[in-house]
Amino acid sequence: MEELQSRNITYGNVRDEKETSELWKLYEAVCNYPKEAYHGLLVEKKSSVFLYHLAAMRRQLLEWFSFQGTERILELGAGAGALTELLAERGFLVDAVEPSEILAKCNAKRNASFSNLRIFAGCLECAHKEWEVLEEGSYDVVVLANSLTDASYLMGRAATQAEVLNLALRYLKQGGQLILSIENRMGLKYWAGCKDEATGTYFGGIEGEKDKTLASGRTKRELEELLCDAGLREYRFYYPYPDAQFPTMIYSDEYLPKEGELRTNLRNYDADRYLLFDERKVFDTLLRENRYPEYANAFLVIAAKGKIR
Repeated sequence: MEELQSRNITYGNVRDEKETSELWKLYEAVCNYPKEAYHGLLVEKKSSVFLYHLAAMRRQLLEWFSFQGTERILELGAGAGALTELLAERGFLVDAVEPSEILAKCNAKRNASFSNLRIFAGCLECAHKEWEVLEEGSYDVVVLANSLTDASYLMGRAATQAEVLNLALRYLKQGGQLILSIENRMGLKYWAGCKDEATGTYFGGIEGEKDKTLASGRTKRELEELLCDAGLREYRFYYPYPDAQFPTMIYSDEYLPKEGELRTNLRNYDADRYLLFDERKVFDTLLRENRYPEYANAFLVIAAKGKIR
C-alpha cells in the first residue's frame, strides 16, 4: 500500500478501519481491477459497500449540472471517488477531503491518472488546520454529496451539521456555489417501511428519535432553516429519485414528476424493509395534492453566496 504515498494524496488525522472490513475488500478490488470491471464486481460481490462506491449510477447526481468549465472545486466526504472521477474528468481543479484512509486510498488509486486532483485523507477540521492548499474564499464550488448527514464523521469529532456547513462555506468565493444532497427524514420510503439510514431503526427519522442536528436527514423546512442560518438565502431545490445515492431522475420545482412516473420504489440495498403500502399510489396522491416536495426521499440543493448562476 505504500505505492499510494503519491503526489495526489496527503495524510492527516484519518479514521481507523479494521483490516477485515468490507472497505478493505473494496480497496483490494480497486487495486486489482480496471474501471471497466466494476459492474462485474457489483454482480459478483453483491455488497452494498461495493454498490455505493463503484456503481456508475452515482454519477447521475451531478452529471446533468451545467458547470462553467473553469471551476476550482472542493469535495467534502469524497468517499472512494465516484463523483470525484466525474469532476476530474471534466478538467476542473479538484481538492477532495475524505476522513477514511481506506476510502481516500481507493479514490487515489481509482483516479490516479488525473493531474488536476489532490486528495486529503483526514477529517475536515484537520484539513482546515493543516492542509495549506485549502485556502478560504478560493473555491468556485463546494460539494457535500450525501456527506452532511453524519457531521461528526466528516469533522472527526462530535459536531453538528451547522458547524460543517459554516466551515465549508468559508472556502467558497463570493458568488460561489454550494452543492448539497441529503436524505429527507420524512421521505415516503421511510413511512412505507425502509430503515432510516441515520438512526438504523424503522421510523426513527419520522419520530425524531435521534437529535437531527447530529446525525439525521432533514425535512425540507429544516434544510431551508439550516441554509438561511448559514447566510444562504439564494437556493434551488431538486429532488433526486428514487434517492440521492442512485438517482435515475432529477426533478425540480419547475419540473415535478407526473402521475404514474414514480415506479422504482422497492430498492433497499443494505437492510431488510417492510412493504406497508403501495408507494406508487401514495406518490400519485401527493402529486395530485401538490405535496410531493415535502415527501421526496432526498434533496439536492444548489445554493450560493449571492445570486445563483
